[in-house]
Amino acid sequence: MKDTERSTFEKNITALAEIYGVEISHERMAGYWELLKDLSFSSFSYAVRIAGQSCKFFPVPAEIRIYAKDYRPPQDLSKMLGEGSGVLMPGEVKRKLERFYKKQMV
Repeated sequence: MKDTERSTFEKNITALAEIYGVEISHERMAGYWELLKDLSFSSFSYAVRIAGQSCKFFPVPAEIRIYAKDYRPPQDLSKMLGEGSGVLMPGEVKRKLERFYKKQMV
């Protein structure tokens, strides 16, 4: 994460702590930052959401890291499906419709 994302990071940890009824000291927050700042913000926020849904107790940084490893960034649907998948992408639909209507006009 970038230093500019630290305040949002702290808000996420604070919200998670609220859910579990845990108070976060300044020192504890600084420790979480030091141990998790190498994660991307997307993987961190994903991990916090999963931890909130899965952990019985307030998660330690190691647990958050485990959940962060499962994060997969969303991909462009056309890249995931690839050509020949049988699924038409928006541009293909438009081209097919244009061809269809040109044939109808002739």
